Amino acid sequence: MIRVIIAGVMMILGLALLGVSAAGMFRFSTTMNRLHAVSKCGTLGVIAAMTGVMVISGLNAYSAKILAAMAFVWWCSPVVARLTASEEVRTNQNIEAVCDYVDLTEGANANDGD
Repeated sequence: MIRVIIAGVMMILGLALLGVSAAGMFRFSTTMNRLHAVSKCGTLGVIAAMTGVMVISGLNAYSAKILAAMAFVWWCSPVVARLTASEEVRTNQNIEAVCDYVDLTEGANANDGD
């Protein structure tokens, strides 16, 4: 009974976080803000929901598969967010008008002669 309650709470928490992530997609106007909402809340929401499924299934091979999927999401979501953000910075001509960012490549060639 306790396992069902814990699993239910984790699944509801995960769905709530995924709802916040979806609301962030519609609420924010720029790609960088949308990306921030989706990458943070989405990753945590999926991991919380998967934890609930893992708790309800018990300790078996299915739980190991869910744990592998959780590790994949935990690793891939920040990587995809970073790649999307760098492409937005590279391709958006008006990036300075919508967000502040630090261009770390400006001083890369300054110390080549030393």
